[in-house]
Amino acid sequence: MAVDATDLTKVLKIISKTNENKKCFNCDALGSSYVVPQFGVFVCQSCSGIHMKFSHRVKSIMMSTFSSTEVKELELNGNKAVAASYLYKWKNGMPNCVSRNKTNVEKWIQTVLINKTYYDAAGLRELRAKEAEASSPSPDASPSSFSAPSPSPKTDSPSHGKDNGKVTNGFSDPPDELLSFTPAPPPASSPPGPLSQNVIQVIPPGSIPGMPYGIP
Repeated sequence: MAVDATDLTKVLKIISKTNENKKCFNCDALGSSYVVPQFGVFVCQSCSGIHMKFSHRVKSIMMSTFSSTEVKELELNGNKAVAASYLYKWKNGMPNCVSRNKTNVEKWIQTVLINKTYYDAAGLRELRAKEAEASSPSPDASPSSFSAPSPSPKTDSPSHGKDNGKVTNGFSDPPDELLSFTPAPPPASSPPGPLSQNVIQVIPPGSIPGMPYGIP
């Protein structure tokens, strides 16, 4: 099913306001309202006129019609991807067109995009690799990396019941008498007996014949 041109324009407008696409690829001016499909970059209105001087096809985001293929290419590439390859060998301190002087912009377009002075395809490959790594889930958060703790081996406690006379964990079954043994309650304390039971009787001397002193 064909996608409505109005919907494509809305998508492209959203793409033009994300990340590096918000600024002109050439002069860093905020607000990219044009694209150069030949290079897949977003540029400002001023730089769009300079591109046309190089016979580059320029399209307005709001006024032109885009195919779904063009929108997809701009979504995959854009200023960040183009800079990764076309500016791979460029270093800070080198002349650039940030001054937004038209002469400098023309030199910049000629040097960077047409002559490919700083171009290296390795830059785009490195960018894609970093994006793939960032989008992949972390190994620590992956469910596959989780290992449940193994259950501890079951240890039987010494058995105190009968098991057909078998020995369990080195302890033999106790006899039935011990199993059915019920300790007797402690004896109840009884009140002390009569005093006479606890007194040693003294036998008077001469009360027993033949024992004058009462001692046998």
